[in-house]
Amino acid sequence: MIREACAWAMRLEVGERVPVSVNLSMHQFSDPQLIDVISRALSATGLPPTMLEIEFTESTLMRQTD
Repeated sequence: MIREACAWAMRLEVGERVPVSVNLSMHQFSDPQLIDVISRALSATGLPPTMLEIEFTESTLMRQTD
């Protein structure tokens, strides 16, 4: 889903580049490969890292209290 969102943001033709936000689930947030998944999505699509916003729900953050 992250790669699809990055690709979608690159296809938008609205003049200036528009950031895309991706809401991560608890499962994705806990995935030790998350950074690699994000890096590969950015590399594959050419989306600048500053144009990808990662969102975490409050419930996800509350479960990760350590």
